[in-house]
Amino acid sequence: MGIREISVGGYSALALSGLIAGGAFAWKYLEDYREGLVSEDLAKPESESYFNLHVLLMYWLYLLPNALGAISFRAFTFIERDTAKLLHALFNTIGFAASIAGFVIIYKHQGAAYGEYGHFYSPHTYIGMITLALYWFQWVAAVFLYFISWEKYLSSEDLMRMGKIKGAFIQSHRAIGYICFVLIAVSCFFGFMTNYYYGFTKGDPNHDMNSIMPYMNQSMVPMFAGMMLLLAVILNTKYVRPKPKEVYKPQETATLKSVSPTKDNASAPPTSEF
Repeated sequence: MGIREISVGGYSALALSGLIAGGAFAWKYLEDYREGLVSEDLAKPESESYFNLHVLLMYWLYLLPNALGAISFRAFTFIERDTAKLLHALFNTIGFAASIAGFVIIYKHQGAAYGEYGHFYSPHTYIGMITLALYWFQWVAAVFLYFISWEKYLSSEDLMRMGKIKGAFIQSHRAIGYICFVLIAVSCFFGFMTNYYYGFTKGDPNHDMNSIMPYMNQSMVPMFAGMMLLLAVILNTKYVRPKPKEVYKPQETATLKSVSPTKDNASAPPTSEF
């Protein structure tokens, strides 16, 4: 294991540890002050427990899988490239499904609990909607281009065109992926801020600044540190996964040998068939 692998693995582990620790403290707040998950309330869209399902899905099954997907190519160099690609797809598919479920849950909750006022009124909401649109586009486009066996359906000419589209899209795919992670992180951060602020409107006499500030600090500081460290890892070009060595196919090797100069033909003049 080289210095690169140690650096990428160490920084990624620290970043994920910060995200997990921050999420754990934030969830403890929900358990202590916002009912957590009460089984009999999970079927009631207006309940706090129903809202907490949104937090559970969007943080633990949307943000964290997205983070794992973002570093899978860079940190998991101990597995084959194709396997890392499948893990990348798996993590983002989990995030894709959780983001849809989380959106449906919060839309139903806000409408049931607050009527028409419940939708589209906070920075968290607007940033979250932009993030979902980009993330869903990423997932659909990636599946369409990379996980459908187009060889079964297209001619050789169309396959060449598809190859050009894939080559052009991969750069955008990376850039949009970086943007998506930043937006997901920012959206989650704003979401927790909004949630802590909303807790002060519940009329709970125990929900005061002295009681809540430790939860905010213990959750959001490691969360923010983990987000920034992970962003530094995925943006650092030194940590890009090394490309595999090109291996010539047998027919290509034979062709190369036939046109490469040897002792016998190095000084011979070129011949013509005409």
